[in-house]
Amino acid sequence: MLAGQQASYLVSQLQGFKAQTRGDTDALGYMWGMAAPLNDELIAGLGDYYSRQTPRAGDQGDPSLIARGRTSTKTVTVSKAYRLAAHITTGAAGTPGAAGAGSLPDSPASMCNTS
Repeated sequence: MLAGQQASYLVSQLQGFKAQTRGDTDALGYMWGMAAPLNDELIAGLGDYYSRQTPRAGDQGDPSLIARGRTSTKTVTVSKAYRLAAHITTGAAGTPGAAGAGSLPDSPASMCNTS
């Protein structure tokens, strides 16, 4: 979505497409050719124009999928935190680490407040 983006971001992206410094698939397939004939004045004008547009609200989506995504994200984040805590609190041989060992919960899930 372009509407409401910062003008400086849009200008930077268009300049990257024009200079062919963006190498992702969409850039190669579409934007390099579209941006090639643009001059600096037109790029600045496009950035200004789209930055002034009001973004449209997106679809609300499937509530059950949104809930699943929130749960998955929470689990992944807690799992990462659990692994980090385990790394900090145990040394290489499983002995207490420098941060001062305590015992960790049996699983990352037990760290979540699911209510």
